[in-house]
Amino acid sequence: MDHISVSVFYIITKGCLYFPCYAGDGIGNKPPPNNRSLMEIVSFIKRSKIGIQDWSLSDLTIGLYLIYLRQASTHPFEDIKGIQISSESIVQDLIYHIELAKGAYKDNPAVLARNSMLRESNIIKFVNNSSVMRPAYYLGVDTRKKLVILGIRGTHALYDLITDIVSSSDGEVTFEGYSTHFGTAECARWFLHHEIGNIRRYLAKHEGYRLRLVGHSLGGAIASLLAIMIHRKSAKELGFSPDIVSAVAYGTPPCVSKELTESCAGYVTTVVMQDDIIPRLSVASLTRLRNEILQTDW
Repeated sequence: MDHISVSVFYIITKGCLYFPCYAGDGIGNKPPPNNRSLMEIVSFIKRSKIGIQDWSLSDLTIGLYLIYLRQASTHPFEDIKGIQISSESIVQDLIYHIELAKGAYKDNPAVLARNSMLRESNIIKFVNNSSVMRPAYYLGVDTRKKLVILGIRGTHALYDLITDIVSSSDGEVTFEGYSTHFGTAECARWFLHHEIGNIRRYLAKHEGYRLRLVGHSLGGAIASLLAIMIHRKSAKELGFSPDIVSAVAYGTPPCVSKELTESCAGYVTTVVMQDDIIPRLSVASLTRLRNEILQTDW
């Protein structure tokens, strides 16, 4: 896939995705619909507490389809923030990181190595099972790019669903005066408490290397929040400079307040696939969607 076609499908944002996220078609003119979007949206709306639980599946589907037909004939939303990809080097960098993020879903280090730029001998730790508030993950070293890598898996097992569900209200303070998704923040804290020692040791062993956190979906949200938590620590507390830490996340669900996402724009990059529902899913966006369905002329 060349960089021209890729530019249609991705939105890059600096910082985490925040709760009152935007709804829209993505970048490009009339992009092809995501075949799963309608059913996913219906499922989320029916589970939400916004006053339309009694609607039938057919009512929701028809309403959503009418909205889609209307929006498909209009220009993509102007208010979607991001950078349209037009650089081959950026595309290659995104491909590199998405392979690392996908690697956390693999069954073992050998399969991870075959599907990424990492050598199996440089995969330091591989945990392919999750537990409460702790997803599957791996630690690796890329000697070519001089990176220590923490790859965090997204929603894959029952325990991951528990993490997804355990959320704080939009106004609840869960991290240094900011609002975050509670389950995601707890997972990030787990890594900060249990793996920072290993990370410190491998950064000391590989002088001049940087720490790169990667993940997809839930894993991307955790990687982003972990990067924020690390940047709030001092070099003395960490045993290394927080300035060498950055995160690249794909399909990340909204996980922090707007104020917090603005503070991490320099070291967190999130990538959204054109009309992917997950990065745009929040109470605010569901409420807007509900109102739009109600206002649609059936």
